[in-house]
Amino acid sequence: MGTTPLEIKIEHGIKPLVIALNKVSYIQTVSSCEGHPDQDLIDRYQMNKNPNVVFNLETRYEGEFERLTNRILSRTQNLWQEVLTDVVKRYWNSADNKLQHNWRIDFRPFNSKISPHSKMRLYQMVIKEATEAVEDYASRYKK
Repeated sequence: MGTTPLEIKIEHGIKPLVIALNKVSYIQTVSSCEGHPDQDLIDRYQMNKNPNVVFNLETRYEGEFERLTNRILSRTQNLWQEVLTDVVKRYWNSADNKLQHNWRIDFRPFNSKISPHSKMRLYQMVIKEATEAVEDYASRYKK
């Protein structure tokens, strides 16, 4: 896979997961964030400063994607007391009133009182586990 202009803009902390997800033939990432626990930002979807990856996949692959989701959740489960991993499908209406959707993986810390440095350390740990799960899956997945 060659470097594209989009890859250059990917934040360092989330980049391994984005690259791994893009190795899965039926996934195309759309946006990502490595997390910014030292900032007080909340976007219009009420998704705040936590790491996430947004991506598209064709509906016909949703059953197969459940296998990958199970791997991600199983692999990150040992960190759930500190950081919860969510995989969600989001829906909205487009400007022409057509139903649209995409997918999102979010990593959310349970303890909002820990320092930004500790949150980043936890983010790095959970992103590493999720990345390894995706890489393992991508190496075995046959279209």
